[in-house]
Amino acid sequence: MAIIDEHLGRVLSDRYRLMKPIASGSSAHVYAATDVTLKRTVAIKLLHPGLSGDKHFSKLLLQEAHAVASLNHPNIVQVYDCGTDQGNSYLVLEYLSGGSLAALFDSGSHLDVSQACSLGLELARGLAYAHRRGFIHRDIKPANILFSEDQVPKIADFGLAKALAAASTTEPLGGQLVTARYASPEQAEGIALDARSDVYSLAIVLYEAVTGKVPFLKDTTLATLTARVGAILPRANELGPLMPILAQAAISEPLARLDSAELVKELEILKSYLKPALPLPIRVAEISSPPQESKIAKSSKVVQTPQLKNDKGGRERDDDLGDDLIASGLIKESRSGVNAKEHSSKTGKDADFVSNADKSDLSSALAEEPFNVFGVDKKSGKGKFFAITLVILILLAGGGFYAYGKLKYSQKVPSLVGVSYQRAKSLVLANNLKLDISHRRYSSIEPAGLVISQSPAPGMRLEKGQVVKIILSLGHAPVAVPLHLVGEKEAAVVAKLAGDGFKYTVIDKYQNKIPAGQVVSVIPSSGMVKFGSKIKITESKGPAPRTIPQLAGYDWAQASLKLSKLGLSPVQVTSFSNTITAGEVISTSPAMGTKGIPVGSKVTVNISKGPLLVAVPSVSGMTIKEAITAINNAGLQVTEQIGPPFATTASTTSPAPGAEVRPGTSITLYVS
Repeated sequence: MAIIDEHLGRVLSDRYRLMKPIASGSSAHVYAATDVTLKRTVAIKLLHPGLSGDKHFSKLLLQEAHAVASLNHPNIVQVYDCGTDQGNSYLVLEYLSGGSLAALFDSGSHLDVSQACSLGLELARGLAYAHRRGFIHRDIKPANILFSEDQVPKIADFGLAKALAAASTTEPLGGQLVTARYASPEQAEGIALDARSDVYSLAIVLYEAVTGKVPFLKDTTLATLTARVGAILPRANELGPLMPILAQAAISEPLARLDSAELVKELEILKSYLKPALPLPIRVAEISSPPQESKIAKSSKVVQTPQLKNDKGGRERDDDLGDDLIASGLIKESRSGVNAKEHSSKTGKDADFVSNADKSDLSSALAEEPFNVFGVDKKSGKGKFFAITLVILILLAGGGFYAYGKLKYSQKVPSLVGVSYQRAKSLVLANNLKLDISHRRYSSIEPAGLVISQSPAPGMRLEKGQVVKIILSLGHAPVAVPLHLVGEKEAAVVAKLAGDGFKYTVIDKYQNKIPAGQVVSVIPSSGMVKFGSKIKITESKGPAPRTIPQLAGYDWAQASLKLSKLGLSPVQVTSFSNTITAGEVISTSPAMGTKGIPVGSKVTVNISKGPLLVAVPSVSGMTIKEAITAINNAGLQVTEQIGPPFATTASTTSPAPGAEVRPGTSITLYVS
């Protein structure tokens, strides 16, 4: 790092002291710096001398920096200032100590689906904000995704890619190679980029974040971009429910691709199904003063280093939730509002008249002193009979009193099936009983939160304070999203989903290569989801309507080829034209520039035959009056008459008789 180190300690424009190198790229060095005026840490992007010496680039960079400084969004790196110092152009940016997504990849870390969804959602929100204001990034890649200390991802270098494009000839050889790893296919076709190009690049970044692979990557920049033209994003099972969203965001045809606002909505829906994302293992860099001789002390502290892709996430499982629902990975684990263990109690047995303890004590007493207990002689048989009879009478009387007391002081169990937990609790408490949720399970009859069954049954009696146990409904069991819907007709897909209890929305999008009425995608596309979940169906509207191109100056071969490439059917007609060169297009029907022409429509192309010519008539021997009439009837006019003053006969013309001229041409008549 000798080159980047040589600037350490330098103060730019008497304000920004370069403290620590952060990164070095093909266009700039990046430093952590101190703003000595405001006493805060900033990031300085110091452009290489080759770029700084380009006056056009420096001017454009200044314009872009001023424009980007107006962007104020939590997921976009703030631009504070820009300037030039000793021939070096620089940008002053918000300092982010969490490093870049590229550094995270380089450390061998990958994201799970929840982490990638959360990351993609925040970045898509930043893009949507910038796109609404007319900004296109053009260079979304892991190195331009930075993290704050509290793990907020932010997009860096808005505007820089546009400025660099103007100075690409001065950029080091191969400087754009890394960018091509994430570039949209339209960049290979020379099509003007719009905001959807950023969406494509973000989809490729998220694909790599989970799989560790960059799709369509080839040995050269051109080969990589060309491989993406017309291609479908390769399916990766590890992406799970994120896969169909990325597939829509990385459609080769820009018009059919999700825009940033649509991507935000798709990721918001998916995130609501997923478990909360674990923190990313980012490292926060510490800033220290540069030591002498520009030697930098490497110092950092680990903020979060949890294990990635941990489905349990260290959290306790709720035993009341069905294992299959949690295992599906599409809903969050929840906690029951009532703990069964805290509310359990023993239930009395109606058949007993005295407690087991009382019976045991009494039996022991009788065994040891069967007569003396009642004050009689134990040797007398008569006394023995009397004592036994007395015991029986006492037991019968005690049992009667116990049964009477139990009936008087017991409570009737209310009917709880079909009511909510809160209503069931109120009914039970009103009868001086307690309520315990013993279990939760799915039910296709009782909606979620209502009582499915109870124990004891309604009408039975319990002593005060005893427990009534209930089973609460989790609602309908999760259902599987039907497979193999893509490619089917929209009507058949809707019927299938409705039959399985799904709700759905249908979105129509133009697709150049997919027939109208055919389903392009469904979200979610697989897995277990809540019964009644909404499925988003994207249906092809067929190829997008065309606009008749400008064909002036084209010949028939050129015009027909251009129209055919647009999927239109050219038809040739010819006509004379005094203004259009023979063989060139005069006009089209529909007219050039007409929009909304369906693919396959006929387009009539009128090709010029050149001007219509007429032959100069022969007037020799005619009277002068007859000659003038003949010339006029041919569409020509006599503008000059040459001959003797008293001539009566026409002799010839100029142009000569038989010459082909345009209608209206002036004729000179010679008379004698």
